[in-house]
Amino acid sequence: IMVTVIGVYSSVRKTQTSIDGRLKKNFQTTEILQRIAEDIDRLAMPGSDVTVSIKNRIDIENFTVSQMIIESKFYDKDNKPQTFEKIVWQSRVSADGNELIVFRAHSGYSLEDKMLDEPKEKYEREWYIPVCSGVSYFAIEVSDGNNVTPEWVATSLPQAVKVSISFEPRSFDALGNLSVPEELIRTRTITLDRFRQIPYTFIYKEF
Repeated sequence: IMVTVIGVYSSVRKTQTSIDGRLKKNFQTTEILQRIAEDIDRLAMPGSDVTVSIKNRIDIENFTVSQMIIESKFYDKDNKPQTFEKIVWQSRVSADGNELIVFRAHSGYSLEDKMLDEPKEKYEREWYIPVCSGVSYFAIEVSDGNNVTPEWVATSLPQAVKVSISFEPRSFDALGNLSVPEELIRTRTITLDRFRQIPYTFIYKEF
């Protein structure tokens, strides 16, 4: 009886650990997507002197590494542009080549970082802080509603930014490449111009 009870208990504990791990991953995924969305919403306002640059490339072990830079500027007494606030979201492959690490950096004239509880010191500017590890897929791309492009270097702001992330393990696809199945990737699209005119046609219908 004791052997049976211990076996059942071990099975329950293993299942609980698996569920807890999956829940933590889901919560972590939601938190990261929310943090990126908050940075974009706060800085990338239409009509302001803000630029957004996005780059993606394939790195070792077929990992996609991504970088997004949001930079707001002001003009000094000599009418020269200065960086007021700059936020960088970036991923890189870990030292062992088995996962991605996502970093965030904050710099500029403004020492106040909305992601932190206290203002930073001057020496803490533009530190690349690891936000999370164990990431299997991370990409920041540009979306116009119909198409998705992996790069944006224009001076104007893109219509929307698409952020994708996953902590699920990679597997070999039909071509023999290591990748994360699309259904296991969490995605969020953040619109930059929330006041844009959306064309529509009103169709009258009798009931």
